[in-house]
Amino acid sequence: MKYYNQQHSFYAGIDLHAKTLHVCVLDHNGEKRLHKNFQCRDTESFLEELQPFRQNLVVGCESNFNWY
Repeated sequence: MKYYNQQHSFYAGIDLHAKTLHVCVLDHNGEKRLHKNFQCRDTESFLEELQPFRQNLVVGCESNFNWY
């Protein structure tokens, strides 16, 4: 696992659901830069919205499996 010991320009958290995903991007000062829901199948608009932040972006993504 790669550990970071420096600040990055942007940090993103992604909350996954069956048909949607919720994205929040913060800058290094903690200010919200993007806070939006996306349809999972609409990858073009998702990638287009993230484009301004992709140069120095760290992403944390929810990843789990539930059995009901």
